[in-house]
Amino acid sequence: MIASRRLAALPLLLIVPAVLCASLRFVSWVVQARTQEETPTPAPTGDNPPAVPMNLQASAVHDSVTLTWTASTDQTVPHYAILRRNPDVDASQVFHVIESDAGPGTSYTDSTVSASTGYIYRVRAVSPTGVRRLSGYVQAGAPAAPGPTPTTTPTSTSEPEPESTPADLALSNLTAAVAAVGGVILSWTAPTEDAASVTGYEILRAVGEGEIATLVADTASNATSYTDTTATGVGETYAYQVKAIRGENRSQASGQAEVQIPNDTDDQVSQEEEPGKATTPGAPARGWRPPPPQLPRFRSTHWKTSSRTTGCTSRDPTGTET
Repeated sequence: MIASRRLAALPLLLIVPAVLCASLRFVSWVVQARTQEETPTPAPTGDNPPAVPMNLQASAVHDSVTLTWTASTDQTVPHYAILRRNPDVDASQVFHVIESDAGPGTSYTDSTVSASTGYIYRVRAVSPTGVRRLSGYVQAGAPAAPGPTPTTTPTSTSEPEPESTPADLALSNLTAAVAAVGGVILSWTAPTEDAASVTGYEILRAVGEGEIATLVADTASNATSYTDTTATGVGETYAYQVKAIRGENRSQASGQAEVQIPNDTDDQVSQEEEPGKATTPGAPARGWRPPPPQLPRFRSTHWKTSSRTTGCTSRDPTGTET
């Protein structure tokens, strides 16, 4: 009887281990599948935003504006986009993309400008995955188209030549760009009429909506650039004009160049959104200052003897008396 019962239980003893083994395998497979689903896929390194294009500058003639800038340095930028705003037509802070793919180069010529019209430009760096960073602002005014050459009547050799008028001394191609170390860098093209006789330039500036007024009465130099180190208001807009000086004469004011000091944080906006302000990754926080140096401390010891007046000796941190 006992032997028959053992024989009857033998199939159960064989089936139970097989079922347990299959159950363990199924549970292991489920746990592994859930772990793979919950583990996030690491983002590709190309999602890192590119560096902000720096030193954006513009030069203009009557039928085109040429932009130049410094390339992003942290990664290869496959292309740049060019944004433009016409203050006379477009709403405040509204920029339009005039070129979505200007290639990887660091210059672009806008041939769609109109003479006697001012424009504001920005450049957008685009990463391989489409992450974008905007540059600061630069303004360029396309001057009026040159008119016909006037006919002049020869003068007698006995009569003195007339002095050049202020209009003859007018300069051109005034540009303004934010300096990397702070302030605004102005540059322009010297007058075409007797440029060697120019003794200096008068710099005029307006802040925000204020009136334009003289910032520097005379640079006392014929250099065609000037750095305004006082233009440090973050988010503030500065507008400039320049006059050439020759003796007692001053030229007509140049076209106006405008620049806005960007904030330290950058946004990624579309062409119809509020433009953001660029920042350089890794820069120290604004207002940070290093701690003052620690000076060595000296200990003074006073003593008194029976035959001499009170004296003083000092010990430096090494213990040496002085």
